[in-house]
Amino acid sequence: MEPTVRNPGQFAVALLAVLAVLAAAPTPASAESEDAGEPETVTTTLHPGWNMVGWLGPDAPATALFEAIPALRRVSAWDPVNQRYLSRTRTSIPRHALKQLTPGMGLWLRLGGDAPVEWRRPALNRSVLLPLHRGLNLVGWTGRDGTRVDDALTRFRGSLVRAYRWDGEAQAHKYYRPGASPARNTLSALTHGEALWVELTGAARWWQPGHTPVPVEFFGEITGEQQAEIRQWAEGSMAFFAERWGVEAPFSSYVGDLESLGPRFLEVWGFQPETLCAAYASGVIFARIGCVGPGTYPHEYFHALQDSLRENRRVFIPRWLIEGTASWAGVVHSGAFSDEVTVEEEVDRHLTESISALVRHDPPTLRAVVEAADFDALGELGYRMGFVATDWLVNRSSEEAILEFFQTLGGDHTWEEAFELAFGLSTEAFHEAFEAYTSEIAPPLPHFTDDSNDPALVLMGEIPPETQAAIRTSFATMLELYEARLAAGTADYTVYIGANAESLADVYRLTTGNDLVPGFCRASAPGVYLIATIDCIEHSPRILLVQHSESVREHLAPLGALPPLETGHDRKGPHWLLLAIEAHAIYLGESAFGFPRLAEGRAAQVSLARRVAEPLSALAGWDAVLAAGFWEARTLSSLAGELLAERAGDAALFDYFRQLPSTMSWREAFEAAFGISVERFYGEFESYRAEVAPPWPHRIRGVVLDPSGNYSTGAWVAANRGEGRWTDTAITGQDGTFELRVGDGRYYLNVDLTTVGCVVPTDDRLHSGGIVEVDGGDVTDVEIHLPEGSSCAGS
Repeated sequence: MEPTVRNPGQFAVALLAVLAVLAAAPTPASAESEDAGEPETVTTTLHPGWNMVGWLGPDAPATALFEAIPALRRVSAWDPVNQRYLSRTRTSIPRHALKQLTPGMGLWLRLGGDAPVEWRRPALNRSVLLPLHRGLNLVGWTGRDGTRVDDALTRFRGSLVRAYRWDGEAQAHKYYRPGASPARNTLSALTHGEALWVELTGAARWWQPGHTPVPVEFFGEITGEQQAEIRQWAEGSMAFFAERWGVEAPFSSYVGDLESLGPRFLEVWGFQPETLCAAYASGVIFARIGCVGPGTYPHEYFHALQDSLRENRRVFIPRWLIEGTASWAGVVHSGAFSDEVTVEEEVDRHLTESISALVRHDPPTLRAVVEAADFDALGELGYRMGFVATDWLVNRSSEEAILEFFQTLGGDHTWEEAFELAFGLSTEAFHEAFEAYTSEIAPPLPHFTDDSNDPALVLMGEIPPETQAAIRTSFATMLELYEARLAAGTADYTVYIGANAESLADVYRLTTGNDLVPGFCRASAPGVYLIATIDCIEHSPRILLVQHSESVREHLAPLGALPPLETGHDRKGPHWLLLAIEAHAIYLGESAFGFPRLAEGRAAQVSLARRVAEPLSALAGWDAVLAAGFWEARTLSSLAGELLAERAGDAALFDYFRQLPSTMSWREAFEAAFGISVERFYGEFESYRAEVAPPWPHRIRGVVLDPSGNYSTGAWVAANRGEGRWTDTAITGQDGTFELRVGDGRYYLNVDLTTVGCVVPTDDRLHSGGIVEVDGGDVTDVEIHLPEGSSCAGS
């Protein structure tokens, strides 16, 4: 239903000023609490006939339009509740008459005459929150010129049927339909001050910004594309909370690198941070570039809302409640804008993750987390606790109760009084009920509640008695090894071993926050838990040893007590050393379990270690370990572990970790534990290595091709001497080339056809690449051709 439209006449200009009554009208009510100041003006060209425009000024009587526009014959607005027009003329007032103009209202103006006029009218540069209803809504656009229609309307998601506006000059409608082609969507951008029809399948709120950008300032080198994205995140947060809860808060934001933000941070916080991701204080959101993301502004802006809602900002509020409500609001925001889950599903997912975090850490009760220092000591766990508590409160009351709590913090109310008024129960009653709730949904892992400092072993499902006895014996043997021979002490954690995956499903979900995946074998966190099936443990007994080794290591050298990080290293030292200690401990454990190292296994290890050409010192960083080959680097490191144990004793291996917290560097701890400097040990090891596992001296270099000469990329290539093991393996590069490390001798080359990424005419896995003789030097230009009929073209 629309007014009849007419064609425009000849152009002329007649500038008409809006009467003083409009400028003096009261500021309209909206989500913004502070006065927007004197109105600015916006000028719109009106054509003879029908024109569609938005009212951007303050509340004003509709009669003022006729005084401001002499050529105006009729004005109409839309009643979205009853889905009908509200109209009036200069001389008539019908039953359903338009009486009042409000910010964001869309108007139809019918002008007489035959010449266009320029209409200058007041425009409040501020946001508005418009209530939209099911069906048609005629609204003005208070935002910036050139805003993309899909950006402005994206928040309506599946409820948007279409949007369209009337072009008074072209005397035609321009349309936008979600998912339609650009050719059909003739309405692509919005202009400040125009109006449009929005058709929805359900009621909604539409928050529109003013025409100035969101107050985010950037410091340092940040691209224009990054700036636009960050502003969109900030403005999207404002829009979301306004539309969901009808609240808005003033704020500003500084984004940049840590050095550039330092002076601004000092002004607000009184100190310069050593580290920063995002922080809020006194109406300012700080965010470090490289850390800021879609979830930054929902959380930090909610802190601005907390400040804006409460009159008394000096009243004490527990940090768990401040951060918990902000975390919960941020998760709601994430779910609202997800294409994969609903808000309820996202909240449930985060709740499950948070519950599992409580299970893994056994935190104090909330009543014990009073001061800011108590909360800060918990790290991320404090935010998790606050989130779970907020979710409990919301389910007991409502989302709006969170806002009511902060609004009630005014005058003489304490936080306890405001809490009871908003949520309907005293803080003491809350603590009692919430502690009972968390005890039920997040029972602590068994090792938190037993009387032992040793790990707790829990067997799940129907396990034969003899198997149970064997597991307990192996477990006791492992503990005795670490206590006696390695003098490493023990560690407190929980081990769940199940008869099958199904028997572990509940404890796995409770502990990790996830569901079991098909083919589950094990999951672990050092010093916290190990969850594994019997088949997994029997197939690889070292799983128990690795878990205990890493847990003892965490106990002896907790992260917060370690010396400064050395570039490229783990906080506990170079990776070769960590691998060396773990490998030797596992070797001792397997021997204690009754799996002595066989000569064949030792020979295979030596052969693997010989593939590494780099010196031990080069394997300090993780990237270097991966570049050399993890298992190759681990095996070479195990030889270093053997040598360290031989010269200083087995107990020295874990004494290294014991020394770390009291030293200034890993090198100092190394010398204290092993009685030799790092540099001297490097030299000693290279001599030892030259005797037992010297690097292979020669290379076989070649390329893998199909019969037409096309490269095979990512193909697995291996060389062996017919002894039942590979001397070396490699993966071909983008140009199909490979390099194998070998010694003198005759080598059989093979290619794994399942890895070649090409069409092959056989189901055989291994393809012979020929025989290569190596005698005192490298062999190059080897070509391995895939079977006839193979094709790597286009792969």
